[in-house]
Amino acid sequence: MAIIEPLELEEKLLEVRKRNVRRKGVSTGFDSLDEHLLLSKQYLMVVTGIPSCGKSEVVDALAVNTAILHGWSWLYFSPENAPTEEHLKKIVEKRVGQNLFDMSSKTISDTTRWANEHFAWVDPHSDRFSLDAILEEAVQRIETGHNVDALVIDPWNEIDASDQAGMRDDQYISKCMTKLRRFHRKYNVLSCVVIHPTKLQKDATGNYPVPNLYDCNGGAMWRNKADFGLCVHRHDMSEAAANVYIQKIKFKSMGKPGMVKLDYDLPSGRFKDQAAPDFLLPSDWKI
Repeated sequence: MAIIEPLELEEKLLEVRKRNVRRKGVSTGFDSLDEHLLLSKQYLMVVTGIPSCGKSEVVDALAVNTAILHGWSWLYFSPENAPTEEHLKKIVEKRVGQNLFDMSSKTISDTTRWANEHFAWVDPHSDRFSLDAILEEAVQRIETGHNVDALVIDPWNEIDASDQAGMRDDQYISKCMTKLRRFHRKYNVLSCVVIHPTKLQKDATGNYPVPNLYDCNGGAMWRNKADFGLCVHRHDMSEAAANVYIQKIKFKSMGKPGMVKLDYDLPSGRFKDQAAPDFLLPSDWKI
């Protein structure tokens, strides 16, 4: 433990001014979302939304975009996307822009090789998988020479909480998020946690309200601990689009709250800005 005083930070403060970077982070691949959010390592992004509203699909889209634009590598713990080949199918379809069953064998092979450079999964086939076990797997991967730029836990509700040991939900979440913060700061990783809200009541029109982090189990602590807080919501389940609500931004240098609407293409699983003419990736890369 030590005391830090302003004069000790003066040189670093001048370096910040010299860099003249008013917003920190990398592009999400969506122009409209970039106005509100740039992805930054060493931070925690919490994503919520009711089932079937597209929260995992949006996270996957960010993963594919950042792999293309910035060479990022993503490590998933994603029991809800098991079996893992089904999750890989979603990644490959977003990369190619086609349904898997319309691709040639060569396209599948080439894209799988590309995915192998940017994606990996912590095997979810375990009766009890704690946060500690996931972080151990992530650390081992990093320390054996593999690149990990982002870690995704999807969903948090699948984490084994047998070590909660009488703690209240908010106390346990705080303890876990402290562990996660130590991890992503030490290893320069973006941590992304996808969490289901608790049961919501429909409004007078028969629709669900837009959930927020307070609607998750232990919600106040999620709101406190998140650096980025997002909600993915669909007001009209028949519409091929998702509203992304940016509900919390810790620092103004990281973005600003707001909402963007992304159109969705079911065959490819791709999203796009509403102003974009087609469901194109943020590059001209072709297989």
